[in-house]
Amino acid sequence: MIYKELKPKFDKLFVLLMNKNLFASINLLEEIIEQDKNSENKNELKKHKETYKYMLEYYSQDTPDPQREKIYNTIFLALIDLMDKVR
Repeated sequence: MIYKELKPKFDKLFVLLMNKNLFASINLLEEIIEQDKNSENKNELKKHKETYKYMLEYYSQDTPDPQREKIYNTIFLALIDLMDKVR
């Protein structure tokens, strides 16, 4: 896919990230990266997706997680960085 076709997706991804909607951002970035030939980007996203999944599992079990906010912010910043790399 050429950038011109992906631009609306990147625009949407940017809005999702600025609204700190990590779940939707991860899903859209996964869709965009599917077209990427760089397996490092795919692996990096997979790592962040797994970390987010575990964070949500702890949250849903009411497990105390004093690092939750730090982890959330780390994922958020990593997704912004990954979006820039993929673009």
